[in-house]
Amino acid sequence: STFILRSSDSSDAITDWYQDKLQNLGFSTKTFVKTKQNGNVRNILVVAKEKTNIAVEIKKNARDTITTIEIRSTST
Repeated sequence: STFILRSSDSSDAITDWYQDKLQNLGFSTKTFVKTKQNGNVRNILVVAKEKTNIAVEIKKNARDTITTIEIRSTST
């Protein structure tokens, strides 16, 4: 399943919220990358729990006021 959300909150606040929420739900972090270059943000968080993997990608272009959050969930 894939969900795409948008928010006017800062990319850092969104990233922190997802990281904390998924950790509190018992997911283990597999990959966590924060990238910010020339005002462009791309943060990727990949977590796993039992047979479920969740990838959260948080993107914001320097010229945009809205942050895009893409959440992909897969079962193995």
